Amino acid sequence: MKNKIMEYSAFKSLLFKVDPERAHGLTKRLMRTELFIDASEVVFGKLVYENKCLEQKVFGNTFKNPVGLAAGFDKNAELIDAIDRFGFGYTEVGTVTAKPQGGNKKPRLFRLIEEESLINSLGFNNPGIEVFLRNIKKSKRKLPFGVSIGKGSGTDLHNAIDDYKKLIAAMEGLPSYVVANLSSPNTKGLRELQNEAFVEQLFSEGTRLTEKPLLLKIDPDMKPEEAVTSSHP
Repeated sequence: MKNKIMEYSAFKSLLFKVDPERAHGLTKRLMRTELFIDASEVVFGKLVYENKCLEQKVFGNTFKNPVGLAAGFDKNAELIDAIDRFGFGYTEVGTVTAKPQGGNKKPRLFRLIEEESLINSLGFNNPGIEVFLRNIKKSKRKLPFGVSIGKGSGTDLHNAIDDYKKLIAAMEGLPSYVVANLSSPNTKGLRELQNEAFVEQLFSEGTRLTEKPLLLKIDPDMKPEEAVTSSHP
């Protein structure tokens, strides 16, 4: 174990010498190679967290444990199989938009060294739904996974429902669940969709397009009274 910790520390120190977004890209490329499988066995071993007391059946899928990897790491659904090697009970990929988009201007990912965390202002950079679906279909998909979907940066708020409906329909039959992302502060106007009228429309029309559970991702700082009293723009 001591040697593995030392090897991990050496790997981390190398990554921290480069820009965080570049480090993220390098890590993703490594995780897509056969070399990663061999290296992960040496550095991490096969991480498994399975116990009947942790196991739950939700959304028609068995989750081996309740700890998952949030959307944002595997934005393009390229790493579902690789993530399975880290012991997560599930993963969430995306956020994906209907059309390709480059996201916000760089730099847009910042390390907080002392807090051991990152500030992410990427802005839904992704290759669009067609490439995203191809990546999912290439995966073996052993791990339960959800897909986070979002409004495109160029889509007017009054047409946002069309983006979400297109994405929900395109995903049918693939993920364990779909998450409509209305929470990101990095897409202009997106949080204005966090209102009763839009959410009712989203669930009324969205659930007709899929048999998969449809979930909602909202601003974690939203106050209860804001959620109740918001009105459609």
